[in-house]
Amino acid sequence: MTLRQWTIAALAAITCVIGLSTTARAQSSITGSAKDTSGAILPGVTVEVASDALIEKTREVITDDQGAYRIVDLRPGTYTVTFALPGFQTYKREGLELPANFTATINAVMSVGQFEEALTVSGQSPVVDVNTNVKAQVLPRDVLDAVPTARTIQSIGQLVVGVQLSSPDVGGSRAMQQTYFAVHGSGGAQTVVTVDGLMTNGLMGDGSVQAYHNEAMVQEAVYQTAGGTAETMTGGVNMNLVPKEGGNRFSGGAKASKSPSSWQGNNLTPRLINLGISGVDSIANFYEWNAEEGGPLVKDTLWFFGAFRHATYDKPIANTFYTPANMSFPAGFAYCTANIGACQQGVSDEKMDNPIVRLTWQASPRNKFSAYMDRALRLRGHAMGAGTDPLTASVVWHTPTFATGSFKWSSPITSRLLVEAGTAFNRERYDNVYQNGIAQTPGTPAWYAGARNSDTASGITWGAAGAQLGNYPDRYSTTGAASYVTGTHNVKVGAQFSKGTYKRWQDANADLYQTYNNGVPATVTVLNSPVTPGERLNGSLGLYAQDSWHVGKLTMNYGLRWDYLKQSVMGQPAQNGRFVSTPAYGDITMPIWNDWSPRLSAVYDLFGNGKTAVRAGFNKFVTAGTTGAAATVNPSGLTSATIRWVDVNGDGIAQGELGCNFGTNGNPGCEINTAQLPANFGQLQYSVIDPNLKRPYQYATNIGISHEVMNGLAITAEWIHSDFKNMVTRAYTQRDANSYTPVNVVSPLNGQVFTVYNVK
Repeated sequence: MTLRQWTIAALAAITCVIGLSTTARAQSSITGSAKDTSGAILPGVTVEVASDALIEKTREVITDDQGAYRIVDLRPGTYTVTFALPGFQTYKREGLELPANFTATINAVMSVGQFEEALTVSGQSPVVDVNTNVKAQVLPRDVLDAVPTARTIQSIGQLVVGVQLSSPDVGGSRAMQQTYFAVHGSGGAQTVVTVDGLMTNGLMGDGSVQAYHNEAMVQEAVYQTAGGTAETMTGGVNMNLVPKEGGNRFSGGAKASKSPSSWQGNNLTPRLINLGISGVDSIANFYEWNAEEGGPLVKDTLWFFGAFRHATYDKPIANTFYTPANMSFPAGFAYCTANIGACQQGVSDEKMDNPIVRLTWQASPRNKFSAYMDRALRLRGHAMGAGTDPLTASVVWHTPTFATGSFKWSSPITSRLLVEAGTAFNRERYDNVYQNGIAQTPGTPAWYAGARNSDTASGITWGAAGAQLGNYPDRYSTTGAASYVTGTHNVKVGAQFSKGTYKRWQDANADLYQTYNNGVPATVTVLNSPVTPGERLNGSLGLYAQDSWHVGKLTMNYGLRWDYLKQSVMGQPAQNGRFVSTPAYGDITMPIWNDWSPRLSAVYDLFGNGKTAVRAGFNKFVTAGTTGAAATVNPSGLTSATIRWVDVNGDGIAQGELGCNFGTNGNPGCEINTAQLPANFGQLQYSVIDPNLKRPYQYATNIGISHEVMNGLAITAEWIHSDFKNMVTRAYTQRDANSYTPVNVVSPLNGQVFTVYNVK
């Protein structure tokens, strides 16, 4: 075996031993020290945390030789911390509110006395994390319920400082359609979403497309926007949804919301009417309800939680109408726009049912298992843009399967050693297809007559939608980690692995679109359909090791991460369409990426009282990657070319096959000029991949300070800088300056003439 083969085999073996996959991290921690009244350290103190949030009820550790302790992997909730040592009074801290993704510092000063005596303190919960360099916003359940949002992870994320959305959600207008996060220059593909630390990202857009999670499952939502440890692959928004687990008593609830159309204004102004607009976008009917229930199946052993959400969202689309049945769509559209209110406006109707179930099982004092399944059953009955015939040219979006789920095991093998492993999946099946009765069998007369029609002068579309498509991305992830925790050190090693396939298909009636200009046939857009492209994520592997070292007031966090990424184009069989015959081809492998990423930070407890933290960090993050690079070189994507059409027989059907005799003004049976097709139309377009292509990455630097100004209130100031490296471009290297023809174009605004260049 070669060195490279030995390396891969060794890494695979390590991965199998540890567990495997995505971003897993402990939820929260409690740390601190125990001293006597003279200030001397107290090793050997038993520190116990207790909370109803823990299915096992309690967790305990022993302070180390520095008198320090740390308890990790704690769920958010209210805790009691008890310090006990023979010869000393028991010290108890009650009412500690521990949020997600937070390290709370709780110190104890123990007096000499009887072991049975106890000093109980009810203090304010810390609000400043003096141990980590993570910039994160925790949104607890009471905030999620109180603040009006569209109840999606994106609309909730709008509450976080620094986070931007590609399309803001106003009044629930994006409740059924995703928008994408951006923070500090890192866009949607750099967003990682986890549930209980297990990744639920899909494959589409290098993972930028997120799952539709039922927000009722969320106890707390954590949005990390800067910093991070070696567990974190990307520098964008890293989101962890801490799920509800049930409890030892049955509890549930229900909520409903509605946005009446009468609450909206109408911005159909005279100016818009003069421009030919007769109806504007609005929200006609938006409501949802969500019911949930949780509790014990076996007290202290097996808990359940379940919820069901139903949402309906009807959105009238600007300048779309159900035209009179006795008129053709072009004539009916002209009638509707000329007679405001005479025609019913077209509506994009959307609905979603979203069930979820979760089980948590404390199989033994040292073995905890959890699993969940979350499905989103979505239907968008008439997706369309302005000027579209709702009956024939709108698109049906439906999702036979849109689901995420996970299975996780965690075990505190000793008070210092924690092992956890889990697996998760994101399976998406969604199609964009014609309305019922529009799709026709290829080669039949109805198929030729069923093409999409559009008019460039009026901007209308009828007859059929654009090409139908199916998207089937599947991603499967596994993860494993081991943590060795003392009071002064928190060492963690782990592995993350995911793989999957992204298959697609596209076809269209007649394999072309017909275009009119003021009702006169003008051109057709010829397609190379059908196509069935696909890519494969062969493997995305991350191995990491990190340590958090506490020395006095200073905590140093350092780690190293290695990322491996392999993706490829999936081969496909031969495809035969009206205008192309595409040969079969095999898999195409992309360059394999291997990258090392250091993570460094320091946090200083300025006054030693846990109320002021000064921190600085430097991190390298690789960009997220699934199949995006492979998709750019896939030779079989949908392509098109525009050629002349003369409707000789006036039947509104573009007749003609590849190579037919068009003639000067068309011929019967050959009304489209296929001689105008590029010589390479429909041929597989192979790209030459630079074997030295490197993975993009970023350097992220941050400096910040947090200070508790009063009980329950802290202020933070942060400076964040990012440098992005290895930005990828794509160039057609066979073209030079002689490959372009200059064309003078007159600006319709001021008559200025400027030059553009067309490919010959």
